Amino acid sequence: MALVATGYGLLYIVSSTSETLAVKALNYADPPLVLPVYTAFLSNQLWLFIAPFYIQMLYERKGVVRPKQKTNYVNQYITMGVLTFIIALLRNLGVNSIPGSVFSLLISTSILFTIVLSSLWLKNKFTIWHVNAALFCMASAFTVGASELATNKETIGVCSTLGAAFFISFTGVWQESIQPTWDEYSFRLAEINIVASLIASVMLLIFGVITEEIGEWRGDIAATYMKNQALVICISMALPILKLLVRNSKYSIINVSSAFFFEFVQSSSSLLGSIANILIFREAWSYGYIAAFGLLAISFALYAKAKMVSSILPIHMTENPLQPKVVVKAWR
Repeated sequence: MALVATGYGLLYIVSSTSETLAVKALNYADPPLVLPVYTAFLSNQLWLFIAPFYIQMLYERKGVVRPKQKTNYVNQYITMGVLTFIIALLRNLGVNSIPGSVFSLLISTSILFTIVLSSLWLKNKFTIWHVNAALFCMASAFTVGASELATNKETIGVCSTLGAAFFISFTGVWQESIQPTWDEYSFRLAEINIVASLIASVMLLIFGVITEEIGEWRGDIAATYMKNQALVICISMALPILKLLVRNSKYSIINVSSAFFFEFVQSSSSLLGSIANILIFREAWSYGYIAAFGLLAISFALYAKAKMVSSILPIHMTENPLQPKVVVKAWR
């Protein structure tokens, strides 16, 4: 199971980093294309790639008598759609407003929110090593965030990214609580992705109309397209595919491990993404970045220690009422 989680983790790291780089490539184009709702809307068109597989699964299920479901999946799907809209909007406001290297580190603040929510909601137990690892991860993000506010005054971008971090952690913990109720994981995963993406897309379009960003799409996209046709076409096609990989690998990580483990996968992606943005787009960096990288490295070391300590803790009965009552390790 640990090997499977690691595999999904690597897939998430690569796809998430690539997604951030794709958006920043549009921002740094000549002329720059900075349209948060547009990039958020594009990413949520991942349902187009899932639909054929979902139709095939529906065909295979035809005529099969299944027991009455105990969970109202419709409510889950609608809730996920609203959360997906909020995350997509805040995330794209952040990544389009601040350097990708700063955004990548700030988004890792979701780890502390996850510890709090997992403790209160799922009644998960954490060791002092887990808490210290989260605190160092937070310190890393706040170091680079404070540096960005002091130099560029990008308050909206920083606040939007921190807001996205909270809702990412909230969604992760909620996913961990509802996934054990799914009768067929692959089918429900496809269904919730399709419905949530469609709901988020409609809400993004409404938000774009209200803020009048949609009115800027034609002119701004056309101007960038004239000079960078290949860039605009390739990224427009890549964003929904990358989001498909990001979202499905996240679901799978939480399914085989936990929302907390996902946070450290995301932190790894943050570190890689920050370095990649600095190297590829030559983003400015300062001593605050060096301190942030060092703090994040300490966080990884503490988490490794937490895993070692957890492996020797006594077993206990899980305290999550939504999960089967089986004997499990103190932490995964």
